[in-house]
Amino acid sequence: MRSSNLKTSLLHTQPPEQAAFRTCCKTLHAYCRNVYCNLGDDSKRAIKLENKALSERVLAVDGGLAFLQQVGFEVRLWEQQPRLYSHRSSI
Repeated sequence: MRSSNLKTSLLHTQPPEQAAFRTCCKTLHAYCRNVYCNLGDDSKRAIKLENKALSERVLAVDGGLAFLQQVGFEVRLWEQQPRLYSHRSSI
């Protein structure tokens, strides 16, 4: 799924889904900002897949995971747990 699907899904949603979309975008922005502002801190570039905010705010919205993948996050083991991880140069 491409990140453009995130925009497309907004166009075909009703107000409750639009609120979820806005929350998703704010959360995605926070994740990207954390990576960008803390380039030397590996812990800021990893998001636990079990993270409640990730599950409820991002993964529940069509295109949320695809957006993270488009900006360089990938699923990998980090500290023995599956996480979404971003390389320093990807954001």
